[in-house]
Amino acid sequence: MTAHRDLSLPIEPLEQTAAGQFAGPPLAMWSLPHPLRQDMSFRIDVCRGVRLHARLFAWILLAGVASAAAYLFAVWPVYEAECLVYIPPAPPQLRAAAGTQILATDAVTPPSSTWQQFRDVTRGEVLEAALHKMPPGWRSGGESDSAAIERLRGAISLERLDDSSQISIKARASQAALAADTANAVGASFVESASTGQQADSPWLQRPGGPGTTHVSARALPPLHPSVLPLLPNVFAILLAAVAVALGSAVVANAGDPRVYVAADLERAIGCSPLAQVPDFQQVASQVGEECLLRVAEALEHACRQNGWKRCMITGAAHGVGASTLAARVTAMLEGMGRSTVVVNASATPAPSRETLLQQIAGMTDEETIALTDALPLLGSGETRYLARFVDSAIVVIQSGLTTHAQLREIAKSLQRLDVAAVGFVINRVSISKADA
Repeated sequence: MTAHRDLSLPIEPLEQTAAGQFAGPPLAMWSLPHPLRQDMSFRIDVCRGVRLHARLFAWILLAGVASAAAYLFAVWPVYEAECLVYIPPAPPQLRAAAGTQILATDAVTPPSSTWQQFRDVTRGEVLEAALHKMPPGWRSGGESDSAAIERLRGAISLERLDDSSQISIKARASQAALAADTANAVGASFVESASTGQQADSPWLQRPGGPGTTHVSARALPPLHPSVLPLLPNVFAILLAAVAVALGSAVVANAGDPRVYVAADLERAIGCSPLAQVPDFQQVASQVGEECLLRVAEALEHACRQNGWKRCMITGAAHGVGASTLAARVTAMLEGMGRSTVVVNASATPAPSRETLLQQIAGMTDEETIALTDALPLLGSGETRYLARFVDSAIVVIQSGLTTHAQLREIAKSLQRLDVAAVGFVINRVSISKADA
């Protein structure tokens, strides 16, 4: 790939404009690199993806909010009841280990034993026993034991209190009484399991009524009001998933968007920087737009002064991209600089007269006059391709958000085949919402 060749030399900075900024030195027109470079890498740009595809991002977020609202509507109301189960401290005991009497001096239940009992609450045997204590009608007809156990496991949550001697069993249900019955059933089932000697290494749990008995310290009562707290984790999960999907969709949409919006897109498509980026005149002050167009006029003026180029073709990537408007405004600016300029409207010339017109353009010899030819779109006009053989430079106007990478590359390839000395691309009608920094 050949390096870019700067075909116009910089000049002194311009005077301060009415907008309060300096126009600065003119940008260069480039000889197109051969072969054309195309960056096919997948680029992750979250901010630009959201900015360019804000509507997609917003719709996905709204869908996530709607899903969270639908979830709340489907499960509301939710009542939560709490049952407390007391696990007593372990008394001192003697244990035989390898023929030696070892005194266990722990005054409380060992943490590992308490943690094991904490986990035992959700064992299948405990929950299966709790099913028989549930009120009639809790199980739907035909529901298997395994399905009922999983549904019950999903309806309860456990928490070990700070003193490590009590376990909180919370149950959720659509009715207040059912929530209390569920919590009490699981608590009673766990107490029975612990009291029947299933913890073989804890003999003090086998003496009902004794100081080492596991028992329900506080039965669950039907709550007076529904609670939204049990639903918040699921609501947050839905919203976080929506944000992740929205961001991912915006990034993918941006990476796969075939349209050209700003300079970075043009550089990715063909490896050239734009001569100018002209904003949408309906969104910015007139001074800002005029300053951007001044860049194009400066480039043409200095190309003429430094290289002797005086024939320039202005064409568009398609009809309606603003090539004729740009030609008229740039002509007025060149006249204001003192440079004699002739505008040839080849796009409005009847077909029988175009050959004569092209010959006149090719034969122009006035070194002080720049001939700007407003031509038809290059890809759809044989006359424009023929004209390109007789000009010194070409300016291609593309519209931000409309021209595609494929169209841009096809135009660049055509200009390479026609051996145009210098080419400048102007990105027109750049929307503020689509522009980069």
